[in-house]
Amino acid sequence: MKFFTHKTVIPIEVYEEISIEEKDKRFLDAQIETRSLEVMTYENKLLFSELNILLDKGESASIALALEKNLPLLTDKKKGRSVAQNMGIEIIGRIGVLRFLYRNGKITKKRTEEILEKLNNSSFRVSKKLVDMVLKQS
Repeated sequence: MKFFTHKTVIPIEVYEEISIEEKDKRFLDAQIETRSLEVMTYENKLLFSELNILLDKGESASIALALEKNLPLLTDKKKGRSVAQNMGIEIIGRIGVLRFLYRNGKITKKRTEEILEKLNNSSFRVSKKLVDMVLKQS
């Protein structure tokens, strides 16, 4: 997965969406300072405008940036995933990230199970088959 060989890159639109609360802004700014997060802009304004007819600003900007920089897209939104996949962009969702972290020893099995349980207790549903796939070590 190419996603895990790069730092996380987000467009300015996503930064603005998720940094409304001061504590979230401080967290993001700290990640930027440690260079584990980078805020970038896309060049193709026409593509953004066309995408923004179907998708919100953050998704549109993320897809435009992913396409320009040849980066995978981290999203779980069905419409955005579909559009990005049709454009040939690699998609990684929360479950893919969780699986990577567990398989590479970044988080424990117990913590992985806790996160999966929290996801299932929210509006995000994880099938038994997907849980088994995440927790499989090989």
